[in-house]
Amino acid sequence: MRSRGPLARVTVLTMAMMLMAALTAATAAAATPAPAATPASNLCQTAVDRTNATAGQTTVQGLRVGQHEDATPRYDRVVVDLSQPVHNYHVRYVPQVFADASGEPVNLRGSAFLHVRLDSASGHDDNGHGTIPVTDRVVDWGSLREARLVGDFEGIVTFGIGLRASADFVVSTLTNPNRLVIDVAMPGQHPWVCNSGAVKVFFFDPARFATAVEPYTTPVWRRVETPAVAGGALNAMFHGPTVTEEHSGLQFRNSGASGFSNLSLTGGVARIRLTFGCSSGGSTVSIAGEIIPTLKQFSSVQGVKIYDPTGNTEVPNGPTDSIPECLEP
Repeated sequence: MRSRGPLARVTVLTMAMMLMAALTAATAAAATPAPAATPASNLCQTAVDRTNATAGQTTVQGLRVGQHEDATPRYDRVVVDLSQPVHNYHVRYVPQVFADASGEPVNLRGSAFLHVRLDSASGHDDNGHGTIPVTDRVVDWGSLREARLVGDFEGIVTFGIGLRASADFVVSTLTNPNRLVIDVAMPGQHPWVCNSGAVKVFFFDPARFATAVEPYTTPVWRRVETPAVAGGALNAMFHGPTVTEEHSGLQFRNSGASGFSNLSLTGGVARIRLTFGCSSGGSTVSIAGEIIPTLKQFSSVQGVKIYDPTGNTEVPNGPTDSIPECLEP
């Protein structure tokens, strides 16, 4: 069986709403200019990562597609109908879509593929009967070629979307009725501005470490929920690199932690407590090297203090950065 990857291996616990007033998308200027992240012009093709730890369960009730090629701008649409609003979802480009949980490759029509994941969701009722009347939609439109249910397993529903070519996309949630909407632009066209909620997430870069080029992390872009973008950036960090980013060598060093809690900001100092575990494993590289720049990209954060799961850090007072003893080599 194929592993689900970082998204299913971590349980993210967050109190990111404590930063809603202080850390907004408008403050998401990078603190360190190098190394460069994905060019901003490509933000509309970067991964969308939305997480709300308090969200409830939803049932997927339908999969629909729509052609809007006479609209301005032209776009194709995929709609996932829901019984309740969805707050935990991820949409990202992947080289190959796999079925969940068999791990078998799914051969979708098209040459570029989006993977859509809904957490705290199901595509069946209590009797095990499917709730999605049509699970595969095949078309031959300007951008969209296919949308298919590829997984309904352990509270996670996944879809694969086949496109004619890589294209800009935007994701939104609508109510009355509840639905998740993925709009895909025509190939080569860039009709939308996607900087709302766009943040950098820093991952360990072994190539930089091997050549002793500091910093040993490389940033990538994510589109997260607003206004609590700092918590969203950390959630996206715990969800790990995309498959393409992994192929480029990027890694998430979680140092035994499964998530975070107690995120707060006081006097320019952000504080965060790791959950479940904390160990550097004797390495000079730890999760601290990813957390600190991910939070310091926001202009309101001058210092970061990381606490172990029991609530300890080496320098709890003052404006300086601090890590717990468990993250020391």
